[in-house]
Amino acid sequence: MAVDDTIQVALAFRDYARYARYAGVVMTSIFSHTKSRVHVTLLHDSTLMDENRNRFEQTAERWGQSVSFVDVGEQVFQIFANPDERWPIFGRAALYRLLMPDLLNMPWAIYLDCDIVVNLDIAELWAVSKQKEAQNAFFAAARNPPVDRAKYNWLVRWNSKICGWAMPPVLLDRSKLFNSGVLLMNLARIREKRELAKEASDFFKRYAHFATLPDNNFLCAAFSNDGDVFWVDERFNRCLDFHNIDNAIVHMAGAQPWKVFRDTPRDDLFWKTLAESEWRGDLLEMLRKRPIETYRASEGIRLIRSRVSVYKDRFIAIIKALFHFLCRRRS
Repeated sequence: MAVDDTIQVALAFRDYARYARYAGVVMTSIFSHTKSRVHVTLLHDSTLMDENRNRFEQTAERWGQSVSFVDVGEQVFQIFANPDERWPIFGRAALYRLLMPDLLNMPWAIYLDCDIVVNLDIAELWAVSKQKEAQNAFFAAARNPPVDRAKYNWLVRWNSKICGWAMPPVLLDRSKLFNSGVLLMNLARIREKRELAKEASDFFKRYAHFATLPDNNFLCAAFSNDGDVFWVDERFNRCLDFHNIDNAIVHMAGAQPWKVFRDTPRDDLFWKTLAESEWRGDLLEMLRKRPIETYRASEGIRLIRSRVSVYKDRFIAIIKALFHFLCRRRS
């Protein structure tokens, strides 16, 4: 098969709390569902352990595929100085995908989050990059699924309203919103027309106090014009559906099986894929710890403290914005 026919996939993570194994599940799910040539690029940093690097290489060798490693090191701080403190749940790895146009010398790449199981032939999504209609778009992505906000408590709803008031208005238009966990990125066009890292840095200088989903908020705001995004079927990023998992890229955002116990086909698919991966030895430990793994007291205290700081800064930002607004009105 010609080199140009190789499907390019990128994953990004910090090997914090052994997160590499979830990237290993994504890789295994991709390789086990396609006969096409696939190359996976792993965007990582110094937290990647040698043991896990070897497992990634073994995974690629087992399936006759290829993998490479790109250490982003400190480059992410060009975008934002303290992402781990501002967005403790996401951390700096959420911004790694914004470096891809500068780091990866290829025309197209599929970016996938690490809380995903690919339950289809990834060549189906890659085929979109060959469509004439997609060539002038910066991304191919699936629209956000509808959300029933009535089920959220009043505090979450009001927080959303405050953030919406302070953020670009386009983020209130759900028809223009997509989930950045699955992106078919037209890297060549982004490099030609945009400066993604610089634009992201400028965005966070203005909106960091209100951006709750750092990369997603920026990308949806920056690429909101007609034609910026080529829309694909929702099965290529199926969120919030615990049962309809066939022929889909299953995205477990917000309720990962290793955090929350659920007896659903989606969770069964994750554990089955983990059992097929080079991280199968972690299975029993993870099953035993899954209801409490991410709710350890020390972790909970760290998150609470970090959120207090975030909301304090957000409150100060609101007061400053109101002050400047009133000054302009008087003048």
